[in-house]
Amino acid sequence: MYKSVIFVDFENIQRLDESLIDSKTKIIVMVGLCQNNKAFEFARNLFNKVSSIELIKVNGRGPNALDIFIAFYIGRYFESIKESEIIICSNDSDYDQLIKHLDGYGISIKRTGLSENVIKQIIEAKKPGKKKARIKAETETDTDDTIKIIEYLRKQTESQKNKRPKKITTLENYLYAHFSQKIQIDEIKKAIETMKANNNLIITNNKVNYNDI
Repeated sequence: MYKSVIFVDFENIQRLDESLIDSKTKIIVMVGLCQNNKAFEFARNLFNKVSSIELIKVNGRGPNALDIFIAFYIGRYFESIKESEIIICSNDSDYDQLIKHLDGYGISIKRTGLSENVIKQIIEAKKPGKKKARIKAETETDTDDTIKIIEYLRKQTESQKNKRPKKITTLENYLYAHFSQKIQIDEIKKAIETMKANNNLIITNNKVNYNDI
């Protein structure tokens, strides 16, 4: 018998508080469409820490689709897990009515999600304002020529991006030619240093990798 059985709503939660698990824990991960790679990595990281881990891929679509499937699998496995503590990992409060119902029958069941602090950190990291703030800082401190160079690279088509120079000296000449020699090499080098400082360019041994530009 398992000490605890954890159902993970993987569309909602993709990290787990490891204080919830031990060697007598079974984890059942409900995986939506197009989540295979992330789910396998999630399972691999926990494989040696629990008694059993199972990935169940479902074809549900739409908001809260996995809620129904988790409720179904709790019922399906109920006879074998009813003596265990059942934990639903999700930030979705729709589960709470089911939990309240089962709790009334003396079943040990609860829902846990990410802490408010972690949720806020994730939301902040995804806000587009982070990138905008960086662009604003560039335009406030750089010369007009530097800004022109950066904006030219940002607005290139996919075809143009595929033909970008791979070496730093070639990139300098490429930009010098594009602007018809109206922007001096010193300004081009300054623009390259600005992009390097902002991780738009990663330069190693005179080789250039373009990142987010």
